[in-house]
Amino acid sequence: MHNEKNQNLGDMAAGMMDAMKLTPMIKSALINDSTINDPANNINVDTTNDEVCLKGHVKSNTVKADAEHIARRVLAENNASHRLVNELVVDERVI
Repeated sequence: MHNEKNQNLGDMAAGMMDAMKLTPMIKSALINDSTINDPANNINVDTTNDEVCLKGHVKSNTVKADAEHIARRVLAENNASHRLVNELVVDERVI
């Protein structure tokens, strides 16, 4: 029982470390994309132990899809098992 508890704590700590690494990696990848790096887009990346959530607003469905694609690519490149949730809202009025 004690070893199982230590394993769970170790898994939790590893997940938190992954989250700390993934957030800036995804943000950097989004900023480096010329389509997404636009003042009309406001994308926040929130990462927990098992989930990456994209929140904010973007100017088109294309940008929303591109942001999700970039985040998925970063997760895949880092062998992260995090679930990706795309809560970006398209607001075409910001163009």
